[in-house]
Amino acid sequence: MSIPQTDLRQASSVPHRLLVGTILLLVAALVGTVLAPDAAVAEEEGFFTDSAEAGGLQAAVDTLAEWGYFEDTECDTDMFCPWDPVDRWVMAVWLVRAFGYKPYNTDTSRFADVSADEWWSPYAERIARLEITIGCKTDPPSYCPDRAVTRGEMATFLVRTLKIEEASSAGFVDTGGDTHEAAIDALAAAGITAGCSTDPLKYCPDRPVARAEMATFLHRAIRTSDRAILAVLYNTTSGNNWTSRKNWLTGGQLEAWGGVTTDDDDRVKKLELKGNGLEGPFPPILADLSALETLDLSENGLTGSVPSELGSLQQLRTLILADNLLDGPIPVELTGLTRLEQLSLGGNALSGGIPPEFGEFANLGVLSLRDNVLTGAIPAELGTVKSLWWMSLGGNRLSGPIPSELGDLEEFEVLILSRNQLTGPIPPELGRLSRLANLWLNENRLTGEIPDELGNLTKLRLLDVANNRLQGRIPASLGDLPEINYVRFHGGNQFQGCIPQGLMDTSNDFSLMDLPFC
Repeated sequence: MSIPQTDLRQASSVPHRLLVGTILLLVAALVGTVLAPDAAVAEEEGFFTDSAEAGGLQAAVDTLAEWGYFEDTECDTDMFCPWDPVDRWVMAVWLVRAFGYKPYNTDTSRFADVSADEWWSPYAERIARLEITIGCKTDPPSYCPDRAVTRGEMATFLVRTLKIEEASSAGFVDTGGDTHEAAIDALAAAGITAGCSTDPLKYCPDRPVARAEMATFLHRAIRTSDRAILAVLYNTTSGNNWTSRKNWLTGGQLEAWGGVTTDDDDRVKKLELKGNGLEGPFPPILADLSALETLDLSENGLTGSVPSELGSLQQLRTLILADNLLDGPIPVELTGLTRLEQLSLGGNALSGGIPPEFGEFANLGVLSLRDNVLTGAIPAELGTVKSLWWMSLGGNRLSGPIPSELGDLEEFEVLILSRNQLTGPIPPELGRLSRLANLWLNENRLTGEIPDELGNLTKLRLLDVANNRLQGRIPASLGDLPEINYVRFHGGNQFQGCIPQGLMDTSNDFSLMDLPFC
């Protein structure tokens, strides 16, 4: 998918602007569809002064540059030279960085033509130790650091790095008998390359790989590797400053990395880095950890929005991103998490409304959206999530009535709606929640009386309706609740009559109320 050298030579005599235009048209014709890198990277400005010359490959160039993978491998100050060939020493650096390894520091070099004093020598040593390369010749062992990498060699490098399994022939007419044929077929089957032309289908194995091409190949390949995806997380969230980074970016199994749990195939099942000092934008590429069941990045300094891409994690059961610095709306796409059992996004700065589509969750048990700046009404559709037993929407700017449909949630044990701007009466239907233990309705603008039906909540332990605009009598039936041990009624309310005698021994705010016991 690189631009043929013949095409470049033919274009060398035309003005620069026309040359660039020709290059862009050729790239569009040869590259085809590229997996879109993070949208946060602006294509127009670019990371490098010549990023735009990469044409349709610019997004991949800029994304990997943002991740820090091209540092010290620029062709000149603030320049990437997207159509220059990739040298073998540069390939070593990019592979090690992209796929989650550390350079192997040593005082000597195994290659006769690589000085141990070269800053990139540990990178060449690392890929040799990983058996990604044995060098360019063996007698004496040599690496040929300044030689351009061919497309065939690139295929072998990536297949060995990713441990991609063999595949049937991709149908390229120019790879038969080539040393790298098997790797080329495997790379094509993995969706990392589509060849250099389609009519006829060719791969061009002997052609040098351009730097922009390599960026695109790497970007595609990274999304197929759990190790590489974790490396992106580490590199974009100040991994060197994490509280704990045990074994991160080391060789061996991912299971040894702190906070990572894997299955028998070394696929990441759990990523739990709560309170670990992560800082920076939330990397959407985590959505490519397709085996992920638990993601807990709470109590960190992650910024930006909750990526809508997370909705593609079909195995995810637990998503906890609470107490970060996330903002923007809650993505409707999260409803694609059909197995989700816990969703915790509290303690951020999320805005907009609660998506009514959340009513489509079939297995959700815990929903925490507390302490954000959410507005609008509580969706009545939440009343259809029969598995829901714990919900906290407190500390937002929600308005309108409490949906009576919440009374249909038979599993409810905890309902926290405090510190909002809710209006209207307390729905009598809440009295049907036979398992409800905690009901927080304080600090809203609720009106009317406390429904007598709340006296049916035999499991209720806590009831807080303070700081509303309620009035009337406190139902005597509340005093007969066998489990009740905490109540608050004061602040803004205008209750009359007396306090049920059965509430006398609870933790309460009765001293602030000018009412006798019944």
